[in-house]
Amino acid sequence: MAETVPPDLGPFAQKWSEDAGAYLLQCGDLGWHDLQSMSSLGRRSFASALLLTILVGAPACALNPYSVTVTGVSSSTRTIEASLAEPGPIAHEVVISGYWSTKRKGLINLQHPEAKAAGLENGEVPIVLSVHVLRHPEHGLFVIDTGVSQARVDGEPDGAKGLAKSVLKGLKAERSLASIVEAGGGDLRGVLLTHMHFDHVLGLDDVPISVPLFTGPGESAAKRFGNGLLRATYRELLRDREIREWTFDEAPVKDPLAGAVDFFGDGSLWVLPCPGHTPGSVAYLVRSTAGPLLITGDTSHTHWGFEHGVEPGTFTDDQEGNARSLSALRDLARKYQIPTYVGHEEGTTLLDGQG
Repeated sequence: MAETVPPDLGPFAQKWSEDAGAYLLQCGDLGWHDLQSMSSLGRRSFASALLLTILVGAPACALNPYSVTVTGVSSSTRTIEASLAEPGPIAHEVVISGYWSTKRKGLINLQHPEAKAAGLENGEVPIVLSVHVLRHPEHGLFVIDTGVSQARVDGEPDGAKGLAKSVLKGLKAERSLASIVEAGGGDLRGVLLTHMHFDHVLGLDDVPISVPLFTGPGESAAKRFGNGLLRATYRELLRDREIREWTFDEAPVKDPLAGAVDFFGDGSLWVLPCPGHTPGSVAYLVRSTAGPLLITGDTSHTHWGFEHGVEPGTFTDDQEGNARSLSALRDLARKYQIPTYVGHEEGTTLLDGQG
């Protein structure tokens, strides 16, 4: 039975400062040394560095309140495993919505022994914003993550505000979520999020308020998203929306299937708990008409990271937790030879079954 949970209003009692430096100092995690170090960068780089620091290091601050429904769980590892040998009913397409770039140290843990052995160094690398389109023969059209909005494609103002708006100037908008949904037949029934970092919700301007959002446990209340500098962006994108969070049964770390949510109730789409990159990060195991496929979200940003078992770097909340979730997804993908889509690169990875 679904249960409505009241939003956490506590952080709204805080007094927000309009000045970025004063706000960060007020929150208590950064000092003037940190700000002075970043101020030596160029204007765009300073904004990017400040935004990154906020996303992964800022203290508890809040999103705006909205309706959150906790959704129950149904799972069976044996049932999932038995179904992977056969194609499923879901038509799947992946569409690149935008092209961007960012620092490699955020995408890959460069301190990992594998990364050091490979000689990987920091630098600007290209990334993509993907939208996975799922059409179920009975339940209709769903998307995983949101790409960018039509307004951004048209060069018009969208939901990004303040610092987020400045950082996104380097983003090349390719296809809007609105156009992707239209090409998929329209009548969007739901948005499935891998997590709620702002680059995964930028297309929400194209989603009718009546369409529910689905996300992992506690993700919509993850307080690092709602700090003073990003609060306006999230308030605009999430205003008046219904967010439904899954709950997962306790499951062994090595067996994400044991706690998986059977989304449609017919074994065609499984939601896998993958805490680490964010507390409520999830992956999706899709039984498509072409066979099973795995969508990792940002549990792995890159194919190299997935292939070598190296978790994301500075963009991730909990590297140890992320590494455990990544290891579990790799074991699943290798055991059943499942083509895997990572968070921010095109194409799929197929791990060596002998690995």
